[in-house]
Amino acid sequence: MPKKRSPLQLQNLQSDYAQLRGMDVKSDGNAARWRGLQFERLLDALFANEELDPRSSYNKRGEQIDGSFVFKGSVFLLEAKWHSEPQAASALYQFKGKVDGKLTGTIGVFISMSDFSPDTVDALIAGKSINIILFGQEDIDEVFLHNGNFSNILRKKIRYAAEEGSPYLPISRFIVSNEHSISVAVPRQEPEELIVICEGHQDEQVIESFATRILENVNKRKRVSIFVSQGKMALAKLANSYGRSLRRNQRILIVTDGDGDPTGTIEMLRRLVDVDNWTAIIPNPSIEAWLATPGKIKTAADALRVKQQRDHGGIAQQIDLDELRAGDAAFSAFYDLLAGRKRGRNSGPAR
Repeated sequence: MPKKRSPLQLQNLQSDYAQLRGMDVKSDGNAARWRGLQFERLLDALFANEELDPRSSYNKRGEQIDGSFVFKGSVFLLEAKWHSEPQAASALYQFKGKVDGKLTGTIGVFISMSDFSPDTVDALIAGKSINIILFGQEDIDEVFLHNGNFSNILRKKIRYAAEEGSPYLPISRFIVSNEHSISVAVPRQEPEELIVICEGHQDEQVIESFATRILENVNKRKRVSIFVSQGKMALAKLANSYGRSLRRNQRILIVTDGDGDPTGTIEMLRRLVDVDNWTAIIPNPSIEAWLATPGKIKTAADALRVKQQRDHGGIAQQIDLDELRAGDAAFSAFYDLLAGRKRGRNSGPAR
């Protein structure tokens, strides 16, 4: 079992990590390289603290390995990146090639503090063997800032990869709650929880912002937990994983782009999702349609112009909810679901 970290050790690790997280290195290449080096050293200290027998970065015959550690008797290779842009599938393929060339059964752990490009997970699971596990920024935040345990998170991710065939299981989540907004005459019960699964972090921002505003408008206790699949094909895998352990007060909502073919998207989900109590809302052509005047986003190029804007959550705060409900059927269905006007189980797309 991993050694329990003492309060002093944990405090030191948290302080060092918080310092790195607070750095602004956008225009300073030397500072960015220093941060990346310090991050590798911090991970090495974390692994040592959890008795994972870490080995620092090394270079063998021109092949750079950021490090390795031992978990449950198996050796894991490490790749740790802290760049300004999300990691593309090509970077993961390169690392996977390093892992493929090692002892059969070797697994790689790829940590990206800038997370991963859209559809990266889909690219990895498309007919390929899975031998790398992905950690994003929220996972590492969970370890260093929220008293998490790397070994426990890795164990959950490995099991998910084995059972569902996907290298990425999001551990952290946004939680929107309106638990206190309810009449005192109503008996207090466990609040309803909506587990929302979406494709990417920009979608997560939009959903979190709109969900917060909608719950402020309704007198109903509800929790909304938002998970990112990092790919369209991975949506069903994540829904299946969480759906098998749903409590009576929970249900799953998949929010995914229609990409010009919402009917094909819902048919794909119906083929792949094999649990009950789920529904799908499919903005078309994409969720960016919710961030503009209703009816103005009609093509992929229109959606791309909005997608390239950074602060999607901030944009969502400025949208007139009533106008959007009137002009967009998918958003109207999303609003009704948050407000407690439930759609049918395993329902088709609202678009």
